[in-house]
This record gives sequence, structure tokens and C-alpha cells, in this order.
Amino acid sequence: MSRALNKEFLQILHTLNNTSDNLYITGRAGTGKSTLLKYFIRTTSKKHVVLAPTGTAALNIGGQTIHSFFRFEPEIINPATIKIDHKRADLFRTLEMIIIDEVSMVRADLMDGIDIALRKNCRKPHTPFGGIQMVFVGDLFQLPPVLHDKDEEVIYTRYGGEYFFHAPVFQNFNLQVRELTTVVRQSPQQTKFKALLDNIRVNRVHDKDLKLLQSRCKKPTAAHKHALCLTTTRKAANSFNKKKLDEIDSVPFQFEGTLLGEYEKLQDLSHHELNDKFPAPYILELKKGAQIMMVKNDPQKRWANGSIGKISKVGRRGIAVIIDDKEYKVAPEQWSEIQYELNKDTGAIEPRVVAAFVQYPLQLAFAMTIHKSQGKTFSKITIDTGTGAFAHGQMYVALSRCTTLQGITLVNPVDKRDIIVDPRIIDFYTGGKITRTKFQKQSPAVKKALLEAISRGNPITIEYRKTRDEISKRTISRVEICNDYQDNGYEDAHIRAYCHLRKAERTFKIDRIITIKTLRSLGRVSA
Repeated sequence: MSRALNKEFLQILHTLNNTSDNLYITGRAGTGKSTLLKYFIRTTSKKHVVLAPTGTAALNIGGQTIHSFFRFEPEIINPATIKIDHKRADLFRTLEMIIIDEVSMVRADLMDGIDIALRKNCRKPHTPFGGIQMVFVGDLFQLPPVLHDKDEEVIYTRYGGEYFFHAPVFQNFNLQVRELTTVVRQSPQQTKFKALLDNIRVNRVHDKDLKLLQSRCKKPTAAHKHALCLTTTRKAANSFNKKKLDEIDSVPFQFEGTLLGEYEKLQDLSHHELNDKFPAPYILELKKGAQIMMVKNDPQKRWANGSIGKISKVGRRGIAVIIDDKEYKVAPEQWSEIQYELNKDTGAIEPRVVAAFVQYPLQLAFAMTIHKSQGKTFSKITIDTGTGAFAHGQMYVALSRCTTLQGITLVNPVDKRDIIVDPRIIDFYTGGKITRTKFQKQSPAVKKALLEAISRGNPITIEYRKTRDEISKRTISRVEICNDYQDNGYEDAHIRAYCHLRKAERTFKIDRIITIKTLRSLGRVSA
């Protein structure tokens, strides 16, 4: 575990083991956040639990989902329904630390529920998180929490935003940010590529960055012909995988996963639904010659999670793969869902396996979504954004999966519109005042368009209700949230922008914006 011994890791490990400080451990893609977390879990003597926002993330880290641990319903968390858990009172009183992995995907209402549940069940009801030491691990510059349209109005009205730090507990909570800075995914020789990724991560992209990116927009060479294709949508990835598999002239074989314990209750779900619940497909369809990706680290270190290979043998007798010119026989693996319980004899908090999924640890890898690629490392990739990236952090995640710039092929040109960074994340990282704008007077579409204009730098046309309810139409650009107008809370939030009607900088009260139209360029309108 040489990476766990570098200076940054040692400093954070010392803080985790010897203090009660609350930490947010973050860092660029490829800085070893997961490596550090796994090392700490394996070596610490603190009484802790490891939680994650999704079932797949929990299975990958060997922890429990947040909803399962706190027994939350799979819907917007209603604080009024959270009760004292008398049956597990001893467990909560024994607990010293909670670690939450992939915290960037934890929504504000879920974090609020965690805070309330811990206050009700732990020893300090008037202290944030009941006085438990909280450790958050993740990178907010990567993929955001899932926020369905039907939930947007409730989340924004109640919390002012969807990110975990919008939960009320963070208004008065001492959270130390520890950022890992040593990138190990890309080699020291990849200086220009690292600088490019850093600029894309925080949306400080210059013309030279775009020029460097466009140099990778070319037809795949023979060496890149079989590179993994990263797409923006699951539909595109599934379609590409099916097309490439159909092109192989060999007999197909299907391998059905096994559901054990509590997972047996999932038998009524469709195969499509089950495929999304686990790190490996529930129904695995393969042919000899198919390109695959391993989805679990091999205990014998023959491959890693993310290793790309090819099926060399497949049939009723099993599967063999070729990875880096070596052939290996693959056996089914087990992923276990756990629940944490207190061992009353020893006083230790221990994981108990309550469900398990058994399947061959691989999947088709002609294509996969950018979302699914998070945390993986590849030597060659093709990025196909279709009509363009559409989510915060999407382009950064895709590019940063690769070990070298030379290993990337772009199907489509990339421009500044594809590099989307939520300004609220930059506020959080730079210590600025976090924007907590309530959008209760706007539709979700208006909110989305406003945040997109700010993060992408697009000009927009707005319909704006003036003081005497007169409706004014303006074309504005260089839009930014101006926090200095928020002295009185949510309702005083403004944007500052250049107004092309007045030919000067103006401010606009957010809750007076009625409609927004995003423009590709100012050349399309007359201001």
C-alpha cells in the first residue's frame, strides 16, 4: 500500500485516528480518495460505519447504504417522520464515526435526515450530527446528486439547493476540507494533460485548452479501434454494446446472476431493473471475442476493477479472458450487502451479511456511460457526447478516466458549452458564501436555464418583472450570482450581468425572472 504512505495520506490518517475533527476528504480525479478510505477502514480501531448513497457504491466500498442504515424510505426525506430507534439504541450510543463515501451524490434532504436521525439517537441532541465525528469522501466537481423534475420544487423551496452542503446543519458546522493534490492516475510526464484537466474541473478553460482538446478529435487509429467508448446516456451505451456484440460471428451465451438472502425479494423485478442494481449485470450476455471490463479487483492481482480485456473462451464450462496478452480463467464473485450491528459481548460494531449477489465480475465494454465510469482508470477511451454534454462535471469525469491525453479520441468537437461547472461548487471550495437561492417562484426549467447560463457562460434572454409589475425583456451575458445582495437571506438573491439594452452592468432580482431563453451566441439576437 505504497500510495497510502505518501505525506498527504499520512497527515489525513493521523487526523482521522487521533482527533474528533469532521473532515471532507476531496481531490481531483485519480488522487487516491478510495485508496485512502479503504486503507483507513482496514486499519482503524475507531468504532465506525461506512455508508454510501447508492447500492452499487455501498457494495464497492463494502459498506451499507444510507437509506438502509437509517431506515429511510426511498423518497424525499420528511424530517417529521424520523423517530428514535429504540431497538438500536446501544449501536448509536457506541458509534464514534460515520464515513460517507461518494458524498457528492448525497442530496440535501438526505443529509438533513442524517443530521436529525443522529441528534435523536445519539448522546448530544443539540449538537450537529449528534456529536458523531463525520467524514465525507468525494469530489463535488464530478457528478452531482440525482434530482428528478418532480422533486426539484420541494428541494429548492426547503433547502435552496440540492447539494449535501445545502442541508441546514452546515450553517453552523466546523467542517475541515482536506484536498488530495497528488494525481497518480496520470504520470508526471502528462503535465499538459493534468493542467488541462485542472482547468476543465473548475471551468477556467482557455483557448489553448480547447485547441489541445480538439487535437484529439480525429478518426480512431488502429491502436484506438477497440477503445472503450464513453457516452452521456445509458440508451446510447446499451445500443452500442448490442450493435458490437451482434457483429461478432460466434455463439452467444447468457449467465444469470444469483440473488441470496434479502436480495431474493428482488426476483420480481425485470432483468433491466436488476442490471442497474449491481456492479455486474444480472443477465450477462457474452460471445467469444467480445470486449469486456472487469468490475472487481482480483484477490490474486491478475486484474483490477476497470481492466479491459477480451473473451477468449465462453461456454457452459465457464469463461476465460485475455488481459494484457495473458489468459485467465474467471470464476464467479460475490458482492455482499451488509448491515451494521453491535456485538454486545465485545462492544464492537460489526458488519453482518444480509444479502449477496453472485455473478462473473465483468461486463461488456464496447461502451459505457460516463456516470458508470466514475472511479475507473483506462489507458484508451473514445468519448462520444452525442449532441453535447448536459450535466455538471460530465466532461471532466470522462476526460479524467484516461491515463494519457494520447489515449483519448473525441468523436465530436468539444467547446465551452460542454464544460459545465456549477458555480455553487466553486463557492463551496473557495470558502465563499454558498448560494441558497429559493426558486419557489420559478419553474424548474427557469432554474436549470439560469444555472446553465452561469456555468457555461451563455448569453440569455430573460423576461423580467420590474418593480411596478411591468414586464421587461432583456438580453444579458456574463451572468453571475452576486452574493453581496444576500444579507437578508434567500429572497434577496440577485444575479449580476451585462445588459445589452442598457449597455452596462445591471443586477436583477432572481425571484422576478419569469422566463429564460438560452442563446448560443449574441449574433442570433439584436440587443
